[in-house]
Amino acid sequence: GSLTRPNPLVWVDIEAEAGEPNRTQVDSLYCEGRSCDVTRDLEVCCEVQASCTTFTCPQGYVLTWNASVSLCLGEECLEERDLDICCDEQARCDENYTCPHGYVEKAPIVHCDN
Repeated sequence: GSLTRPNPLVWVDIEAEAGEPNRTQVDSLYCEGRSCDVTRDLEVCCEVQASCTTFTCPQGYVLTWNASVSLCLGEECLEERDLDICCDEQARCDENYTCPHGYVEKAPIVHCDN
């Protein structure tokens, strides 16, 4: 059969991404036969996608509710590429929360720039 993109696998990039000089070029990879077979040539042509559970969201973000089944777009998760897939913005107390009777809002933490 023809080689199709099986999930959760991703094709090796055709061109090396900027800042990744050691990435293997696809035109140097060859399937075993005259045509590619999704089972036989899987490890030659594809890399396993990283799970969002391996990603650490930056400050102000939390892993998305379905992170355990969400996949990054490459073999490792990168913030500039996978942030919107793996993370959701955290809700802010001052925008999304009203303290109930008997409570007041906490004062925000102030960080000094030294």
